[in-house]
Amino acid sequence: MPPPGLARRGQLQYRVPGSNITVFLDTISVFMEDIIVLYEKVIVLGDINIHLGTGAPSERLWLSWLEEHCLEQFVNVPTHTAGNILDHVAATSSLTAVDSAWSAFLFVIEKALDQVIPKRTKWFTSHNCPYFDDELKFQKRQKRKCERAFRKTKSSDSLLSFTLATDEYYRLLLVKKGEYISSTISSTCKKLKSKALASLLGENHRCLPKTHGSAKELANCFNSFFLAKVKKLVESIPTSDFPTYFLSPTSQLDSFMTISSETLLHYVNQVSNSSCPKEPMPRFKTASLHFCDSLLSLINMTVRSARFPEILKIGFVVPLIKKPSLDPENLNNYRPVTNLLFLSKVLELVLFEQLKTYLEVNSFYGKFQSAYCRRHSTETALTRISNDLLGYLDSGFSPLYVGLDLSAAFDSIDHHLLLRVLEMRLGVRSDALKMLES
Repeated sequence: MPPPGLARRGQLQYRVPGSNITVFLDTISVFMEDIIVLYEKVIVLGDINIHLGTGAPSERLWLSWLEEHCLEQFVNVPTHTAGNILDHVAATSSLTAVDSAWSAFLFVIEKALDQVIPKRTKWFTSHNCPYFDDELKFQKRQKRKCERAFRKTKSSDSLLSFTLATDEYYRLLLVKKGEYISSTISSTCKKLKSKALASLLGENHRCLPKTHGSAKELANCFNSFFLAKVKKLVESIPTSDFPTYFLSPTSQLDSFMTISSETLLHYVNQVSNSSCPKEPMPRFKTASLHFCDSLLSLINMTVRSARFPEILKIGFVVPLIKKPSLDPENLNNYRPVTNLLFLSKVLELVLFEQLKTYLEVNSFYGKFQSAYCRRHSTETALTRISNDLLGYLDSGFSPLYVGLDLSAAFDSIDHHLLLRVLEMRLGVRSDALKMLES
């Protein structure tokens, strides 16, 4: 949607024949980056002195530029006496305007962040070992203190102190490590000694099977396994229709509301840093103030469109072994963990907070539900169960507690039934339901 009071905007650019195509594309990219975010429909047309159909470098650069900005060239017949296409009419591609705007925004953000905050690989050492206690930490601080003093003074006394502190640190390190290994082996039963020894030697740290030839083959194998597992589980669950005994809701949620820049910045800082490896986020957090206005326009445009962007449905799936002691060659011992796009989680949080507020205000949460409820947790759930069991015992009854653990619970949800419950029981209708359905 265009800004209030502004229905359309025109921009005239002229490219001199023979001029540098790269300079021209950089020039028009400056205003295109703003236009494609603020306007749902964008059209680029005219004679820009680039012949299509020749295979020239200028043609490849132009078509690449159109693709980067989610524009589609609609003239596909010759318009020049030489048999080439000279007239250009490019517009928002067959993707929705929201999808095009998100694609352009992600491209621009990545390009800008690579210049301002480039990616750098940094290696660090973790001391996540059970024998690295407070005594070792203190001795290491003493060693570093002596080292700094030696680097500053370069005296023989400081060198002697640094040498003695270093020797004492590594002596204590070997003692602590030896005590830990001895206590671990001695306290383990005979049947588990081999596994304990393998763990101490680091042999169980292998988290992926090695029986596959390449990384691509392994990824396809995991993908096929997880899909087959979920499909088999879903097929084993009997289908059920929407229950007819639900009463009509007294309240309705017809659409999600747009948000302010203050709310957006709060959500950006609230979202975790985990994201897809190839995504420019979460470096976005560092420079969020500079991109806030464009991102706010995008999110509010998405909320008004009632459709979740396709480009934000990308995830990076990592198979994690459930326990270090399990066989890494058995795919059943892995669980898939998906890292979503950073901005996908921001948009999801915008919708989630509004939906949660609606459910809380209208008391739609179950009376005994502890999951995803404010001020509730597994601790409060166990407290309630324990209290009920003790109450029944004091009353002379014999209570029976049944615990149910569902395998791949979220993957086996019937989406059609869930949407029906949202609509008929919880009153989520119209654009709000369309957004959740997408």
